[in-house]
This record gives sequence, C-alpha cells and structure tokens, in this order.
Amino acid sequence: MFQIRDRQGGNVIDSFDSLEAATYTLNEYEEADKLDDIYEENFYEIFDTINNEIVVI
Repeated sequence: MFQIRDRQGGNVIDSFDSLEAATYTLNEYEEADKLDDIYEENFYEIFDTINNEIVVI
C-alpha cells in the first residue's frame, strides 16, 4: 500500500494499492494547489507501507 502524506507531520491524506495511482494523484494535488495559489514545493510525499520507506519520485 502507498500513502500520500504531508512531509511536515506525516499525516496520511490518501491511500492507494499502486505506486502509479499514488504518483498520479500526488501530481493532481500539486496542480490543484498551484491553481489555488497555495503550492508549496515538496509538501507531499509518497510512503510505501510495506517497505516502510518514503518513495523517491
């Protein structure tokens, strides 16, 4: 399982069965943040719950 989390607090925002789905959604979140003028670089991270590590994308 892959989770999108905020980097600062590690709060889980959403969960996915595949890295591809998590990556796609993270990109959508970032695009929406840019449109809302609240984008912050590296705000989100993808966390692999099986390997217990942050995925570098």
